[in-house]
Amino acid sequence: MDNFQLKQFMEKWIDNNKQEFFDLADDIWANPELGLEEYHSSAAIIKVLEKHGFTVQKGVGGMPTAFAAKRGCSGAWLRA
Repeated sequence: MDNFQLKQFMEKWIDNNKQEFFDLADDIWANPELGLEEYHSSAAIIKVLEKHGFTVQKGVGGMPTAFAAKRGCSGAWLRA
């Protein structure tokens, strides 16, 4: 898949799933949490990532709300 095809795929995927991400953002906004105590939002984001096929490491760096996620076999982890 070249860059143009990848861009088209991602634009379509985002458009097809945008309501789920709007709902996630609304849920996080409706449930504010103190810094380093983002238990609700962390769990909500992890749930969406896992639903979309990501492997999630929870409690990264000894912080219960921190996580890292990856999808596929690229070996690159997204950390939050």
